[in-house]
Amino acid sequence: MVSTILAAFDGSEPSGRALKCALEIGKALGAEIHTIYVFKPGDFPAIPSNVTRLGRDDPALESFGRTIREEGAKIEKRIADIAAAYSAPVRTHKTIGDPREEILRFAAIVDADIIVMGSRGMGKIRQLLLGSVSSYVAEHSTVPTLLVP
Repeated sequence: MVSTILAAFDGSEPSGRALKCALEIGKALGAEIHTIYVFKPGDFPAIPSNVTRLGRDDPALESFGRTIREEGAKIEKRIADIAAAYSAPVRTHKTIGDPREEILRFAAIVDADIIVMGSRGMGKIRQLLLGSVSSYVAEHSTVPTLLVP
């Protein structure tokens, strides 16, 4: 039985399609839907890569916090807009770190029965060289993982 669904959302079109798919499944099964957005410090120019080593009074930390709040608000709005079209409640969560590890960690926290996420459709060679969050999660997850193209 599926009672909790975790949809990974990164703002891309495939992740939007995955969220819609999760909402459809959740609505049909009466499952609780959680979404997770993972901030990677290296993705934001205002966020130094050594963010975990900054002191409390470091000005870079204030800039980091502001960037996270602004980006988080945009992501929450996009998720809410998608969920509104399905008249479905969604619990949105944000965290910082490696998306592969954070998605798996959060799936365990919410006791997800399934993870739904987008696949960017990387070719086999490119995927081998660069890696893929969706491939990693599907390979290492202890629950079924649905990859939506």
